Amino acid sequence: MFLAISLTLPFTISASKEPAIRVGLGSIAKEFTIGGTDQFSVIEASSGKVACTLQKETKCLVQDGEKAVYSVFIDTFYTSADAENFAKTLLSRFPAGTGYNIVSQKGVFSLEIGEYQAEDEAKNAIKSFLSDLPKAAVVAHAGLTVKIGDNIVMHPVVTGKATKIFAIEIKQGQYAKYNSRRYRGILELFYSNEKFVMVNTLPFEDYLRGVVPAEMPALWHIEAVKSQAVAARTYAIRYIDRPTNYAYDICADTGCQVYGGLDREQPQSNRAIDETMGMVAIYQGKPIDAVFFANSGGYTENSEYVFLSPTPYLKGVPSPGEEESPRHTWFKTVPMEEFQEIFKPLIKTDIGAIIDWKPTKLGVSGRTYAGSAIGTKGEAKVSGGTVRSTFSLNSTWFDIVFASEFVVFCGRGWGHGVGLSQYGAKAMAQSGKTYAQIISHYYQGALLTKWY
Repeated sequence: MFLAISLTLPFTISASKEPAIRVGLGSIAKEFTIGGTDQFSVIEASSGKVACTLQKETKCLVQDGEKAVYSVFIDTFYTSADAENFAKTLLSRFPAGTGYNIVSQKGVFSLEIGEYQAEDEAKNAIKSFLSDLPKAAVVAHAGLTVKIGDNIVMHPVVTGKATKIFAIEIKQGQYAKYNSRRYRGILELFYSNEKFVMVNTLPFEDYLRGVVPAEMPALWHIEAVKSQAVAARTYAIRYIDRPTNYAYDICADTGCQVYGGLDREQPQSNRAIDETMGMVAIYQGKPIDAVFFANSGGYTENSEYVFLSPTPYLKGVPSPGEEESPRHTWFKTVPMEEFQEIFKPLIKTDIGAIIDWKPTKLGVSGRTYAGSAIGTKGEAKVSGGTVRSTFSLNSTWFDIVFASEFVVFCGRGWGHGVGLSQYGAKAMAQSGKTYAQIISHYYQGALLTKWY
């Protein structure tokens, strides 16, 4: 294995500047909290003005519905501050908890107060609290509502495929919070794909600080943690060019790779990231699809037996020394009656009671790509991946043993089995291998290069 520093790679490479990455922290069903290390401000996206400045963690509520909500228009102002000051004066007339919204349009700021489920309720509010204001009128808002704390209510208008609603602004050297977890960089609330989502935008290496210890124990051998840093960096680089959502580049859970923000960071994983700064694995000049998983059971798998298409650098290789993994070998027992009930919907034809299982196509590792369920009336083909997902098995490297009252799944490995095995990387590092040698072993033919 050698370190390739190429100056003739394709134009997609950024050779001098670390990129930023936008991380979707998950969709919001109804409520969440925002905050900061100390004081923080909420910047309304439509106007760029400060909607509120708060001191502690604050609860927010969001609503996405077709039913209209109603508020009371008060007047327009030349500055957001004038509108806010007038709102605070008027709120003393209303019941506690009544909020307000400042809408920026064409250089002026419209003040609205209250949120009502019926138009008559808004009209009654005008009669009860605002009879001395001649411009007060009922306005209707369909769909989106965002409430910050007790007072600020926003009715954002969806424009385009991803609408930014607000951003959290903090003092230099401090951190923004979302649901009590601290994050580096910027936090912004978006509405995208008919869902509210919080997005964390930050430098790529800072992002990795919250990923690597979430995917591999930071106290493992430093060379293993370095290999995880390179794999995670390479994996995420590809998402910048093929984002999964209009609002962000990559998700923060196992659907992509786990990201836990500042609170997940550890000194040794930070060291591993710093010592591999900008390093990625490439094949034919492009970042590889650096997939990884927990434990191979002793041998990794060709990509075509898991992801259906062959990839030249994702080939099965021996992965010794993983025996300490708690799922290197495993068993799962299912009562016979439950097994029959769960398995039969996987088969389109009636083959009677299932009495045996026969693997019909294996990968290079021994994982089951396809098999046949043998019943009292016939046989039916079922993919190994379908069996794994249906019974929540650790991997597709399994066999099925039938007893009188139970069915026992006997298996090896933990995860899809393609690419870098984390327990295998640990074993290689403990035997004296470097992170470069680990990357070379699990991604056959890939080269290391400095991406930025």
